Amino acid sequence: MSTAVRRDDDRTTAGPTPPRHSRGDRVRTVLRGLSQTLITVGLIALLFVVYQLWVTDLLAARAQDQLTEQVREEWADAPTTTRA
Repeated sequence: MSTAVRRDDDRTTAGPTPPRHSRGDRVRTVLRGLSQTLITVGLIALLFVVYQLWVTDLLAARAQDQLTEQVREEWADAPTTTRA
């Protein structure tokens, strides 16, 4: 029969020790976050350009059509003058 001797320096921890992160891991994490942020900002800028070019063009065309119709109605109602 063997007996095990327990020493005070053989203590077990409650859970696994967290892995130590190297400097390269921290740099990679920062670069990944920066890259995601720049991609997000780029997509927002692209959506703004689409809005400026396409949506405002549609809104301006609608307003122009209304003004065109208004001018045609005014010209149709205006009396014609003749020079004698």
